[in-house]
Amino acid sequence: MDIGIATIALVFGYLSGSLSFSRILTKLFAPEADLDKLTIPMQDGEDVKIPGVYGANAASMVKGPKLGLTVALLDILKSVIPMLIIKLMFNGEPYYLLSGFGALLGHNWPIY
Repeated sequence: MDIGIATIALVFGYLSGSLSFSRILTKLFAPEADLDKLTIPMQDGEDVKIPGVYGANAASMVKGPKLGLTVALLDILKSVIPMLIIKLMFNGEPYYLLSGFGALLGHNWPIY
């Protein structure tokens, strides 16, 4: 296993995973909505919860289930596509696993 190729695969996956499709698609389809100010009313009606996360669930709360499912699908593909590219480029080597791990890291802790 070449450490240079492994590092490139990890960084490639990380950068791909850092894309926030919930923010991108919400800005495109619901520009009036601000995910930073998203609140969830509690059952008692007096208290609200601030989720603090930006994903498919937040997008579906803002614009509905179609946008939420689209974001979820794109979040899956932002990991699968880099893994597939690396797998096809380096068949027989486990570099694609590092790309998938990088995508997971980028999704949870994006570069921005």
